[in-house]
Amino acid sequence: YVCMYVHTYVRAYIRTCIHTYAEKVTGVLTSEEAKPVALVNAHEYLNLMGHTIVGWMWIRLATAAARPAIDADGSDGFYCGKLQTAAYFFRHELPKTAPVAATLLSLDTTVREMRSDWF
Repeated sequence: YVCMYVHTYVRAYIRTCIHTYAEKVTGVLTSEEAKPVALVNAHEYLNLMGHTIVGWMWIRLATAAARPAIDADGSDGFYCGKLQTAAYFFRHELPKTAPVAATLLSLDTTVREMRSDWF
């Protein structure tokens, strides 16, 4: 099941993360309009890119582990563990990129508007 999951859903989701989120967000943040606020949410941008890159690495690992796991009929714990960990990342971590991308695309300035005397 996990092998099939990795090869269908995850590949499509990674493409979405890369094309829709990472590329679009980078394009918006490097635009002339965004210059004054581009670094306001730099932490969130780094999280988005980190999750996208780690997702890409997990899909490569899962793709490499799928054949040995199938050949061993699920009895090789090492490869099954890789597949299960990849499935966890894709189901629990990667979906966190969508709301982060939305915040970045909105050029939100909430952080910038905070004043030190409000603490």
